[in-house]
Amino acid sequence: MRRCAPPAVVFPDSDTLDAELRLVNRSGTGSRAASARLFSYGMALSPTRSGILATPIIDPRAGTQDLWVMDLSTDRSDPLTTTRGYTGNPVWSADGKRLAYTYQPPGQIDDVYVKDIGTGAIQPVIESPRSGEHPVAWSHDGRSLLVFTYDDDKANLSLWSFASRTLTRFVGPGALECAAFSPRDDYVAFGSQESGRPEVYVTTFPDHRQTWRLTTEGGRVLSWSNDGREILVATLAGHIVGYPVSTDGGLSYGQPTTLVRDVGAAAEYSAATRDHSHILIRVSPDAAKDKGEIRLLFGWQDALRQAKE
Repeated sequence: MRRCAPPAVVFPDSDTLDAELRLVNRSGTGSRAASARLFSYGMALSPTRSGILATPIIDPRAGTQDLWVMDLSTDRSDPLTTTRGYTGNPVWSADGKRLAYTYQPPGQIDDVYVKDIGTGAIQPVIESPRSGEHPVAWSHDGRSLLVFTYDDDKANLSLWSFASRTLTRFVGPGALECAAFSPRDDYVAFGSQESGRPEVYVTTFPDHRQTWRLTTEGGRVLSWSNDGREILVATLAGHIVGYPVSTDGGLSYGQPTTLVRDVGAAAEYSAATRDHSHILIRVSPDAAKDKGEIRLLFGWQDALRQAKE
């Protein structure tokens, strides 16, 4: 199961800490897009503004985590939230005007809030004292929000309706904290570990009438391209692959093409542009210094023996 937000701010694993951002093309080549920061789990590129990223960043001195908006063209960061507690899991609306995210009120479990980017107004959307909720994907028509919910170690994907203001279970138990709507909102790609390991599935929406298993060797869904022809997946081996898909007359899909190799455990935190022409990945700040060299030292036993004499 993907990590859930803890009851207090706890620093995540090393694969999310102290990373640079690199924007690469479909051949895996590119350049640095942002200098090193203490990034947390999720990040999301704006669907309407090129090079604008929403991402949670950790303040190690205060032990807090807030959302920031980054301009990758200038490497500038500005705060989106100033809770001085825990916020994360950013999800943009399709028009780029609103941002859903997780907020953890003091002494409570995670809730879902929405911020209006233009006015700055913040509205609580889903609040529950007994379960945690993280936004995962926003439908293109703006009517529905897929939400990862967890309670008593039960993980589900639930569906929030903005019209009726109701939350109903959509997929689970065993759901993962990753999903993507097709461009026409008639299918959803999602992650589940019901087989015993993380795999990607596709199901009809909103009826969840028929489901197909997309991956066979493990993975987590990253995004669905805006032309509907590709689903990006982060594999368990740490690569980013693209599955060709079609939804004309029903779902069909082909064998994946590996686009970016050896991203490692941080592959699942990658973000793609809407047309999948570029992918934003996390890399170690020292990655450029690593030339893949192996150096051999001979005669060290003699030197050690002489030092002892």
